[in-house]
Amino acid sequence: MTQKIKSINEALDVAISLKDKEPRELHEAMRYSLLPGGKRACPFFCIASCELVGGTESMAMPAACAIEMIHDAALIQDDLPCMDNAHLRRGKPTNHKAFGEAVAILASDGLLALAWIWGCVWIWVFEDGLLAS
Repeated sequence: MTQKIKSINEALDVAISLKDKEPRELHEAMRYSLLPGGKRACPFFCIASCELVGGTESMAMPAACAIEMIHDAALIQDDLPCMDNAHLRRGKPTNHKAFGEAVAILASDGLLALAWIWGCVWIWVFEDGLLAS
């Protein structure tokens, strides 16, 4: 299980390799919420389900990353002042506390858009390219 979580974290880091691109603050906010860890239960079960029916980790990884991005986007929105007004998530300041409410909303939107791209368009990265098994 730990190896799968490690693979998921590595894939997410590749999927959101925007840290040196403009707008930097927005990309940093997206990475801030997506990469610090967490249980990764949703992507783990996505991969496990694929393997259960004869698929491979690399076949499921784009969908697993997309699912985690959608989950984290929802957490950013849930923490906003107009919702739960949470101040901490996973032991550190929530996205809106670290970057401001406007950037947090855009980071959530960015993760949703990236999830769509990653889940639907970049499948070749795992099957034929960068992370092929």
